[in-house]
Amino acid sequence: ARARDALSARAASVAQSVVAEDSAVTGHLLLDRDALARVERDTQLRLLAAALQWISGATYRPRAQALEALLDRALAGGGGTLQGAQLAVGADHIRIFREYQAVRDAEVGAGAAHLWDGQWRVAAPDDRGRVLRALGPEGWARIPAKPRHAPPFEAAQSLPAVFDQGELLACPALQFGPPCDLRLHRPAASFVAFLQLR
Repeated sequence: ARARDALSARAASVAQSVVAEDSAVTGHLLLDRDALARVERDTQLRLLAAALQWISGATYRPRAQALEALLDRALAGGGGTLQGAQLAVGADHIRIFREYQAVRDAEVGAGAAHLWDGQWRVAAPDDRGRVLRALGPEGWARIPAKPRHAPPFEAAQSLPAVFDQGELLACPALQFGPPCDLRLHRPAASFVAFLQLR
């Protein structure tokens, strides 16, 4: 137990300089590639496992073999998916976000008591008949001018968006549509706090 606590404390400490919550796109994590590569293997695995759970809402860590394989791909410059989360590797950062296939068919009423994807709730103007679901490729195509901070297409597809009778009404992360009160509900206030619960 003492060893586990020490390893968790080490991971939480390293996370403060290696992992950042994307300030422009709520719900995405950014890992500094070079900083992550310099960290010992066990801490790399702990950070990646916790990041996948943070993004997907999964209760359990991924299996060790699959986790190691994904870490090796990411450090070599390749992306991948695991446990409902996806990694996209850029020049400086590894972006971790919700896998679109995992939420493609999920839908809840706007303002409903239930959370979309177990993590999101939205209150939109005149909620009646409106639903919260993933933006998807069709929703992405309906946003004529993407903001400068917009994530890449593969990461944007799983962003929560409000639809009204099949038509895109709003995607707060991309500053599209009327103002909506979109909130992310997770078991800890930050990723570092979440790590400390592990």
